[in-house]
Amino acid sequence: MLAALQDREPELTSSLKDELAWELPPNRRAARLATYHPVLVDPPLDEDPDLADWAVRTMVRWNDVPRPIVTELELVP
Repeated sequence: MLAALQDREPELTSSLKDELAWELPPNRRAARLATYHPVLVDPPLDEDPDLADWAVRTMVRWNDVPRPIVTELELVP
Protein backbone atom coordinates (compact mmCIF):
# COMPACT_ATOMS: atom_id res chain seq x y z
CA MET A 1 0.00 0.00 0.00
CA LEU A 2 2.88 2.40 0.68
CA ALA A 3 3.99 2.31 -2.95
CA ALA A 4 0.44 3.06 -4.11
CA LEU A 5 0.28 5.98 -1.68
CA GLN A 6 3.65 7.27 -2.88
CA ASP A 7 2.31 7.16 -6.45
CA ARG A 8 -0.29 9.71 -5.34
CA GLU A 9 2.27 12.04 -3.74
CA PRO A 10 1.58 14.96 -6.14
CA GLU A 11 -2.12 14.82 -5.28
CA LEU A 12 -1.39 14.58 -1.55
CA THR A 13 1.13 17.43 -1.59
CA SER A 14 -1.20 19.67 -3.55
CA SER A 15 -4.24 18.94 -1.41
CA LEU A 16 -2.44 19.07 1.93
CA LYS A 17 -0.62 22.28 0.97
CA ASP A 18 2.49 21.11 2.81
CA GLU A 19 5.73 19.42 1.92
CA LEU A 20 5.56 15.75 2.87
CA ALA A 21 8.22 13.82 4.74
CA TRP A 22 8.25 10.11 3.86
CA GLU A 23 10.01 8.40 6.75
CA LEU A 24 10.96 4.82 6.01
CA PRO A 25 13.16 3.58 8.87
CA PRO A 26 15.45 0.70 7.89
CA ASN A 27 14.62 -2.73 9.29
CA ARG A 28 11.11 -1.62 10.31
CA ARG A 29 7.72 -2.70 9.02
CA ALA A 30 6.15 0.67 9.72
CA ALA A 31 6.55 3.90 7.80
CA ARG A 32 5.50 7.46 8.54
CA LEU A 33 4.11 10.18 6.37
CA ALA A 34 4.42 13.55 8.09
CA THR A 35 4.61 17.28 7.66
CA TYR A 36 6.55 19.62 9.88
CA HIS A 37 6.26 23.26 10.83
CA PRO A 38 9.18 25.38 12.03
CA VAL A 39 8.81 26.40 15.65
CA LEU A 40 10.33 29.43 17.32
CA VAL A 41 11.62 29.32 20.88
CA ASP A 42 9.53 32.33 21.97
CA PRO A 43 6.67 32.36 22.82
CA PRO A 44 6.33 28.98 24.55
CA LEU A 45 4.70 26.38 22.32
CA ASP A 46 1.44 26.36 24.25
CA GLU A 47 1.14 30.14 23.86
CA ASP A 48 1.92 30.43 20.14
CA PRO A 49 -1.34 31.30 18.34
CA ASP A 50 0.22 30.86 14.87
CA LEU A 51 1.38 27.35 15.74
CA ALA A 52 -2.02 26.47 17.20
CA ASP A 53 -3.73 27.76 14.04
CA TRP A 54 -1.36 25.76 11.82
CA ALA A 55 -1.90 22.62 13.91
CA VAL A 56 -5.69 22.81 13.71
CA ARG A 57 -5.74 23.54 9.97
CA THR A 58 -3.23 20.74 9.34
CA MET A 59 -5.13 18.18 11.42
CA VAL A 60 -8.34 18.94 9.54
CA ARG A 61 -6.62 18.63 6.13
CA TRP A 62 -4.87 15.39 7.21
CA ASN A 63 -8.25 13.97 8.13
CA ASP A 64 -10.03 15.15 4.99
CA VAL A 65 -7.41 14.42 2.32
CA PRO A 66 -5.55 11.13 2.96
CA ARG A 67 -8.44 9.25 4.58
CA PRO A 68 -10.49 8.80 1.35
CA ILE A 69 -7.34 7.95 -0.61
CA VAL A 70 -6.31 5.26 1.87
CA THR A 71 -9.86 3.90 1.95
CA GLU A 72 -9.87 3.75 -1.84
CA LEU A 73 -6.51 1.94 -1.86
CA GLU A 74 -7.76 -0.58 0.70
CA LEU A 75 -10.70 -1.44 -1.59
CA VAL A 76 -8.45 -2.22 -4.55
CA PRO A 77 -7.56 -5.94 -4.56
